[in-house]
Amino acid sequence: MADVFISYSNLDASVAQDIGNGLQRMGIDVFTDDTVLVAGKQAYEQIEKALRESDVAVILLSTNSRRSSWVEEEISRAINRKKNVIALLLDENAENNWVWPLIANREAIDMRTESIEAAIRKIACAIEPTHTSLALSRSAQPASRIATRAPRPIRAAPTLSVPSAGQPAAAGLNINEANKLPEARFFGTNIPARLDRLPWSRFHTRVCVVLGLTWILFGLGVTLVSPLDPVIRPAVWLSRDPMGTAVLFYLLGSALGALIFAWATDRFGRSKLMTITILIFLLGTAATGCAWSDWSFVAFRLVTGAGIGGAYVAVNSTLQELIPAHYRGTTIISVNGFFWAGAMFSALASLVVLDPHLPYPEIGWRAAFLVAGTLALITVPLLRWIPESPRWLIAHGRPGGADEAERIVASIEAEVGREHNVRLLPERVVQLFQLDHTTIGGAARLMFRTYKNMFGRYRNRTVLGLALMASQAFLYNGIIFDYGRQLTELYGVQIHEIGRYMLPLAFSNFVGALVLGRLFDSVGRTPMIIITYALSGILLAFTGLLFWLGMVDAWGHTACWMTIFFVASAAASSAYLTVGEAFPLEMRATSIALLFAFGTAIGGVFVPLLFGWLIPAGALNTVYYFLAAALMMVAAGTAWYLGFPAERRSIEEAAAAAA
Repeated sequence: MADVFISYSNLDASVAQDIGNGLQRMGIDVFTDDTVLVAGKQAYEQIEKALRESDVAVILLSTNSRRSSWVEEEISRAINRKKNVIALLLDENAENNWVWPLIANREAIDMRTESIEAAIRKIACAIEPTHTSLALSRSAQPASRIATRAPRPIRAAPTLSVPSAGQPAAAGLNINEANKLPEARFFGTNIPARLDRLPWSRFHTRVCVVLGLTWILFGLGVTLVSPLDPVIRPAVWLSRDPMGTAVLFYLLGSALGALIFAWATDRFGRSKLMTITILIFLLGTAATGCAWSDWSFVAFRLVTGAGIGGAYVAVNSTLQELIPAHYRGTTIISVNGFFWAGAMFSALASLVVLDPHLPYPEIGWRAAFLVAGTLALITVPLLRWIPESPRWLIAHGRPGGADEAERIVASIEAEVGREHNVRLLPERVVQLFQLDHTTIGGAARLMFRTYKNMFGRYRNRTVLGLALMASQAFLYNGIIFDYGRQLTELYGVQIHEIGRYMLPLAFSNFVGALVLGRLFDSVGRTPMIIITYALSGILLAFTGLLFWLGMVDAWGHTACWMTIFFVASAAASSAYLTVGEAFPLEMRATSIALLFAFGTAIGGVFVPLLFGWLIPAGALNTVYYFLAAALMMVAAGTAWYLGFPAERRSIEEAAAAAA
């Protein structure tokens, strides 16, 4: 077992080596991070092992250590593991170190006034007495070799999203960068750990029911366009191109809504923005039923898209931050899958609206949109069951936010304790940056740093998220919005029969998310992302080959899509799951929005227009299927290369593991 773990800056290596040599002469084992780091393994796991096996952590505080990422990480781990920490103050700036307030009540040795020999004796006395007696008796022995840190250049300090320490940096900032922001404040909290230790309870079920119902209504309002396309077109004078334009503007609206509401979600809170986006969706969907021309129809779909885009950010951020770590993957993929339950209702609605025995179908489609929009009001009063995210409250500088977060978490813990008849044990304190978003300047600086860090320090995570988002957007936006017209023009299906083909597609998406979602927590994130994306690509290529050979009819085509969607539904939802887990708390909403917007623009905006151009030439499926298959395989390869472990870990730890 190691006796002492020494943490120091490279520029203080000579002092650390003198101390280590002195301790070695006393028979005390000394570890530094370089003595345990092994190439090919996660550094934080090896540092954690060394700290776990040590009795005392010795921290060298100096001007140099303030700029060392290793010292920052190692101190945090030692404190959170409740290790016996001894601080050695080397120069006049030692007490200005960010960690000093956290260890001021622990033992400190002022080496500005004491000798190295005195410091070594005090450190030895901190070891268990029996060992110390033996060590002191060996003080006269010759020095033995001590492995110390090999010389290396000082690296820019990375984000403090350290797994075991649970330190998500503000928008990827390190300690020194954050200290330059007037709106930044460093503090400790146990709230994230308390949320993640909870067993599943009625509280979590309520959250899933409310957000699942929200997605059902969203799915109903969004997917009504495809099965009702044949009656919408003549009613609002839509030609082929304007209908493609309407879909294009819906997708643009969702991208813009995600970007705009991401800032608002971080500025005003998850709960408020869920209500606002639902109301915007309600307005856009209901107004669609009142469209009187092509431009009004396009404008109302733009508004609907903005509501959906904002909801993606607010809902997924809420789920990421409220659901315990052991259930997060299953929950997010399953709740997002409820979108397709709404698509099932839209298919059933089309069977009624397009029934040839009913008069005035032009009134029926308008009523369908009006009803879908109005139903969204059901979820507004239910949102009171979902509290504001405690993680957001403590990290965004809200007046009284810490007290409100404590009240919310205590209430949840009390309910869970009564339900399961368990006593929840205390959890560790983690360190966070609190950023004041109440000023426009503070919000602007944070947004700028978020964008900068996504394509700088976090570019690997950004590439992974973008690959997953863009490929699934191409797959889904390329088929869902135009499938009704494909059936009528490619296979001669009657318009009142379209819903019969759309219903099994939606059902397959819904069931696939529910069945496969739990595997993302048990099997693991990266393996399941690779499997679902790669398998979707293989199935797409196979279906494209069948169509090219003329071996499928309308029902055969639908059966192939059912198989694809069963797998692809979980793959698509895992893109949102991955993006939320890949970035620190202060970047989460903005990063989800930015990658959603970019992915939609790359993979979805122009696909419906491409479909409209290819259908008359009969080349649609051959081109589309093989291109979609290639994109899904590329995404699977990207996940294999850049994927990171996040299953059963807190979101703070998962974000750090992505580094």
